[in-house]
Amino acid sequence: MMDLQTPRFQETKTLEFLFSIRITITEMAEILLNFLVPSLWEIKVTVAAAVFVIASFLFFSYGGIGSGSGDGDVGDDLGEIGGDLDDKIKMGQLKGDSQSNSAFVIKLELLAAKNLLGANLNGTSDPYAIITCGEQKRFSSMVPGSRNPMWGEEFNFFVDELPVKINVTIYDWDIIWKSTVLGSVTVTVEGENQTGAVWHALDSSSGQACLLHNIG
Repeated sequence: MMDLQTPRFQETKTLEFLFSIRITITEMAEILLNFLVPSLWEIKVTVAAAVFVIASFLFFSYGGIGSGSGDGDVGDDLGEIGGDLDDKIKMGQLKGDSQSNSAFVIKLELLAAKNLLGANLNGTSDPYAIITCGEQKRFSSMVPGSRNPMWGEEFNFFVDELPVKINVTIYDWDIIWKSTVLGSVTVTVEGENQTGAVWHALDSSSGQACLLHNIG
């Protein structure tokens, strides 16, 4: 049996004490490291938040995502933004140009949509629409978190002859990734008689858009 007073015993106890301290320091270092160094998930969230702030700044700087109708020229400064972000910045701005020398003014109302595809992880979408007639393009506002958005927005198109075709394509808006197409429909405007609101089936597996148009 080892004598408790022997140098060897005391050395052994000292080593055990130092080893326990080393383990404690190592555990504390790991705790501090985990606390101070962000995880990959935290980095992703931070990057997404930064992109959201930058995108929000650009939206508000260039007029934001608006709603409603009206006439107004859109400047060429947005053309340099480029890509999909350019489309997102211009959403809601292109309601109709002032072209009084055109023979016809087509007023298209995007009233609502229903049963759209769910593009988000939670089963919803953030839909907005791009409406085109020839080379003229209009952007609706974005409705967050909905598969049944209500817009009630009017867009003006200026044409010299009839009939014309108007295409309505609905997208899911995304902060980071390219917008996803939820479906589209093309309507033909043939005469000057006003039509009532009509639900049109989209060319996707689900979804309809409610449109109303007349000629001024």
